[in-house]
Amino acid sequence: MGLTRWGLVALFLAIILFPHVRQHAAGIRSEWLSLAILGGLGMGLCGAPIYLAGTLTTATNIGLIYAVCPLIILMLSAYVFSASIKLGQLAGLTAGLVGVLIIIIKGNVSVITGLQFNGGDLLVVMGTLAFAVYSVGLKQVKTTLPPLLRLGVMAFFGAIWHLPFVAYEVFLQHDIVTLTPQIFGVAFILVFVASLGAYVSFGVVVSELGATRAGTILFLSPVYNAVLAVTLLGEVLAQYHFVGLALILPGLWLANR
Repeated sequence: MGLTRWGLVALFLAIILFPHVRQHAAGIRSEWLSLAILGGLGMGLCGAPIYLAGTLTTATNIGLIYAVCPLIILMLSAYVFSASIKLGQLAGLTAGLVGVLIIIIKGNVSVITGLQFNGGDLLVVMGTLAFAVYSVGLKQVKTTLPPLLRLGVMAFFGAIWHLPFVAYEVFLQHDIVTLTPQIFGVAFILVFVASLGAYVSFGVVVSELGATRAGTILFLSPVYNAVLAVTLLGEVLAQYHFVGLALILPGLWLANR
């Protein structure tokens, strides 16, 4: 799915931006290595290992590990690129992280004590680190390319980075996807919402506010999940949802002051 997702994104952007591709050909050639690395991090290594980890570990483990991503972005910005970090940002990130963890474990601390870790969790750690480095790199790596064209080239390299994982699934796990109308529907949502919409928006926020503040957006994921679960699946909000939300929203406000 990752190969299809980013391959279609690259193809779509190549078609609509073809005149710009020719116009910025020299810039693409001069920046290809940084674009390949960013594409590998933000579209390849932060995605493919997570898909594989989903077959090896639990959703709770994945959520707990990925929740630390904003703090990793903060540390990378501070210690690698010497970005100034305010006490309010650190307090906001901490509050947001605690709120996310409360929602993930459903307010039950015993979930943490009963966790079991395996090789799949290492894949999640890899994906989390990759997205954190990608987030910081978007701001730190200079470019002469328009944002959409830059995303298209990174998507192309991101698709290439998925090839080894696809080979593993097809030749070792013999996992071949059967094309159905539902698959096409999922692919459409992945391409235009989870890829183009999400990554373009995230890139704009990183450009305007920096990686640390942009990373706090990730804390809203469990909030969105809860809203979708209520509206689409008819689930009922529990007390832990409100406790988590009471920490996440003030945390976001503090982190972005």
